[in-house]
Amino acid sequence: MIYFTLPNNSPSTEADWTYNGTYKEVQFYDIKITVKNSIQKYAINFTTPENGTLTVKNGETALSSGEEIAEGTLLSVSATPNSGYELMSVTNNGEIFPNSTFAVSSEMNLAATFRALATTGDAMLMSAPGYGTEQAQLRFSDTALGSHNTSENQVSSDQRSRNYTFSAWISPMGYNGVFMGHVQNSITWNVEGSYGIGVQNGKLAVWYRYWDGSSTGCPGASAPAVSETTTLYPGEFAFISLVTSNDGKNFKVYKNGEEAISQDVEQGGLALLYDACDFAIGDSKYNQMASKVEEVQLWNRTLTPEEIKASMYGYNEMPEGLVAYYRPESATGTTVDNLAGDVDAYYRANNRSGNSGEFPVATNIQKTNGRETVEVTYNTPEEENAAYTLQRYGAAIAASPAPVKVYSNLYAVNGSESYEISSVTVNGSALENVTDPIQVATSPVTVEVAFSVASGIEEEVVAEPIYYNNNVLYMPEGATAVIYNLLGTVVAEVAEPAANLAQLPAGIYLAKVSMDGNHTIIRFKK
Repeated sequence: MIYFTLPNNSPSTEADWTYNGTYKEVQFYDIKITVKNSIQKYAINFTTPENGTLTVKNGETALSSGEEIAEGTLLSVSATPNSGYELMSVTNNGEIFPNSTFAVSSEMNLAATFRALATTGDAMLMSAPGYGTEQAQLRFSDTALGSHNTSENQVSSDQRSRNYTFSAWISPMGYNGVFMGHVQNSITWNVEGSYGIGVQNGKLAVWYRYWDGSSTGCPGASAPAVSETTTLYPGEFAFISLVTSNDGKNFKVYKNGEEAISQDVEQGGLALLYDACDFAIGDSKYNQMASKVEEVQLWNRTLTPEEIKASMYGYNEMPEGLVAYYRPESATGTTVDNLAGDVDAYYRANNRSGNSGEFPVATNIQKTNGRETVEVTYNTPEEENAAYTLQRYGAAIAASPAPVKVYSNLYAVNGSESYEISSVTVNGSALENVTDPIQVATSPVTVEVAFSVASGIEEEVVAEPIYYNNNVLYMPEGATAVIYNLLGTVVAEVAEPAANLAQLPAGIYLAKVSMDGNHTIIRFKK
């Protein structure tokens, strides 16, 4: 160390040991000079990945693996997949490394992993440059929350709910960027003027503004609200919910029903602009990042954490307050039906020509793999004519054991007229009502369904013998039969004493045989 001791009226802190342009000539100050014998350097190592690139830069200059860089130098790292692949992770010394920029402080061993991007599935791909597809978003009008206009008295004429919940099953495909938000309809990729939810260095974040009806402000446009601990990394699907209370001047973000961000906005909650606006799933203009999306929900009220956790499992029947509900897995064209209302979503591509401001709807919806599954095992009834299916969104799941998406509701649906479901047991615990949902979370599920004879069946059974053998259903002269599959669909109607059923595909069926007002039901396998 070298010290210069000068007059007592000199600056006394390190913050003052710089020239600020106000000092006078021949005035003296204390100066502290630190001299280092050498500048510490560290090796920056990185491997060349398969199916993509990993680049480390010092400013605009790309480094070669093994270069030694001075301590404190600011570097940037980026991982880009080849067309048809997706980023799974960037690691340093085997641990997740989500930072896009960092100051050198030690030796580093960086690596990136990519995997083939599924070309089919039950989730929609929201693409960004580098993923081999056009940039696109899923969009729907915010009029799902109520009407609004652009009159002078905007605040009093606006009927949209300012207390709402916006949720989606989302999987980011990067560590930095936006994957959902609220934007002006005329601007396709632009979080400014509204808000965007995404990740910053792998942690949940919100870029936002407020609007009090007469003035605007963007407190979180350049300095977003970022969770201290809640991460969301590439390859992970999570149920992300933004709930906002205009009355409470606050918004919160949840991951799988657990609070990650809480932010007060003094001027009156998050912005819902007064011109034509959309809720959007997909990247923003300035935070480009590919993502995947499954179910999307919009509620006209602020849900509690318990209600958010319940909403993760999806719905067959629409509850009160759910004003927009989209399941992209069922989409077949360029629009996605709103199962809860009249405002359909659409798939919008960044393929406009010129500067017309018009963005045509994409010509197709690209599907990709969705969230993980767990195994569901269910029993076969012991009773000869009893039958049931476990259904998700009205469709039977596969034969036991079956893969079922995490956070799904299943329902036991009876497939017999002679028996009725008496109990449903899930992992050893009986449901209160047999019509209640069977919740599939993140662990394997075992279902046991028990049956009892349906009311009145005993008195209606025909005494004469009825049986099936070698593609033929045998029954008394004058009897008729209706044949059902296990989903309850009529597949044949016959009236011959020896009815040939060779035309039916292999499977299990129920035959309801009727004669003189009496009925009997048999179950047979073809």
